[in-house]
Amino acid sequence: MDEEENVYKEILKDENKFDVLSELAFEAVDKDKSGKIDQSELEKIMAQICMEMGAEIPSKEDVQEVLNHLDKDHGGDIDKKEFKAFIRDILIGMVEDIDDVKGVIEKEELEEKKQKIMENNKNIKINKIE
Repeated sequence: MDEEENVYKEILKDENKFDVLSELAFEAVDKDKSGKIDQSELEKIMAQICMEMGAEIPSKEDVQEVLNHLDKDHGGDIDKKEFKAFIRDILIGMVEDIDDVKGVIEKEELEEKKQKIMENNKNIKINKIE
């Protein structure tokens, strides 16, 4: 395990550190200070990250797909709560030994996932009836 991975684990385990990191990252992306990240802001940060990584700049369709994925309330933009969940997923993805961060996922995120599963099951039942 390297030092960088230890930092990610520490941030995931310490809710205060995670909140500070999430807030700073959100403020850096929310250029117009609207409290939401719109498609234009997302497009700029994705392009910047891709350039820094030497990857292909994402198309408008790619950006829209990412926005649709992150925009859980379908409001057309990414709010702080949605962004925070995204940052948590990124950090968890960067940690090799996920057992070290078990219990870190907030209860509200678990509840959201549970509700989504229940909604999907309801839709499946409705489709079977039709």
